[in-house]
Amino acid sequence: MSTLLLYLTGWTELTVAVDPAVYDRVCRGLAAGGVSYRTRAHFSGNSDRSGHLLGSLGERPQYQTQYNIFVKRRDLELAKSLLRQALSPQ
Repeated sequence: MSTLLLYLTGWTELTVAVDPAVYDRVCRGLAAGGVSYRTRAHFSGNSDRSGHLLGSLGERPQYQTQYNIFVKRRDLELAKSLLRQALSPQ
């Protein structure tokens, strides 16, 4: 489902994560709180490393994917609370 279609069918973006560990904590927190969610992943890195050494210098491959997390508009306030809990220091 495209992002536009998500918006048109009542979904709204809760947050964006680039760290897979943060993405996992947020999704687990939403699921534990009973909030339905959808995700979109966008790879922004260079998958063909040959010939692109200088362009990829300093990149960290584990952070080259952007995760957009969407929730239903009616669940947004609960989802924000669960997001704060998921991201709070342990």
